[in-house]
Amino acid sequence: MQQLVDDPTRYSLSSSNILDLVAVSHPALISNLSVEREFSDHCYISFCFSKHLCDYSNVTRKVYLYGKGNFDAIRSDMHDFQSKFFASLPESRTVNDNWLSFKDALSSITKHVPTKLVKSSDKRPVWLPRSVRRSIKHRDVAAKLAKKSGLLIDRDKYRKL
Repeated sequence: MQQLVDDPTRYSLSSSNILDLVAVSHPALISNLSVEREFSDHCYISFCFSKHLCDYSNVTRKVYLYGKGNFDAIRSDMHDFQSKFFASLPESRTVNDNWLSFKDALSSITKHVPTKLVKSSDKRPVWLPRSVRRSIKHRDVAAKLAKKSGLLIDRDKYRKL
């Protein structure tokens, strides 16, 4: 983290201090930072935040269809791995070598579980939880109803959301 404000933001009769901060992990995202005129006993800070928002409308991602997976084949592969692994004396190898061996065995899951590519149909980010999306939709429906009906009770329901 880097603090970008270098000029004092609070002045008193005897001293001046930097009390208001702009702390960022990527300073290149902040431009035109300046300490402006006083407002009450503080100066306000003005800056531009230049971050391009991601377009989530064309995001495709791989989804594993575990419901259609061949779990008998996975169990068989894991049983074979277990037999070979313990027969090869894992105590004689390093932890890293054992981990790589186990990691290779786990790749059988990807061989026996089908996948499909899913393209996002809406422009909402993938990381936005379903509960929040549902609340947003509920709010939008209430706003539409309040606007369409013009009734005070519908507007109050919308404002409470």
